[in-house]
Amino acid sequence: MPGRIHLWRVEKERFAGTARAGEGARIAGGRWNSAGHPAIYCSQSLALAVLEIVVHAVTPAERADPRVWFELTMPGTVVRTLPPKRLPAGWNDPMPHPATAALGDAWLRGGQAVALRVPSSLVPGEWNYLLNPLHPRFRQLVRWARPRPLTLDHRLVRAGVQPDQS
Repeated sequence: MPGRIHLWRVEKERFAGTARAGEGARIAGGRWNSAGHPAIYCSQSLALAVLEIVVHAVTPAERADPRVWFELTMPGTVVRTLPPKRLPAGWNDPMPHPATAALGDAWLRGGQAVALRVPSSLVPGEWNYLLNPLHPRFRQLVRWARPRPLTLDHRLVRAGVQPDQS
């Protein structure tokens, strides 16, 4: 990946100041990391980052939580790609697959690259990125724009909620 790449991160507003630490993923784990491993999840587009929020924030109240978005840039040379052919069967099931977390954990521990490009489990052909905040050159190579407020359209906030039929 020559040149600079652009990524997007959506974060709860109250955590904007610590978005660069990967603390949420360290605490809870995710599809590409186990709890205990700090990581920062980003997407190739702001739309995909928003879609990730819509599917992971289960209730309308969770989706309405004030959020911000960041645009990140970094040299394409510091990104590695996890080829889809290396993924286990069922890797994109709604529940995270322990094997994908093991792949991400090994990559995070290896410290060979700042970012790992992984296929989106939501949209075929789209990509998410796992960033390693513990990489020794992370702060030097990853540029974060200032956070900008994100207001989700009410139809996305209420997604999955049936209208009152009374």
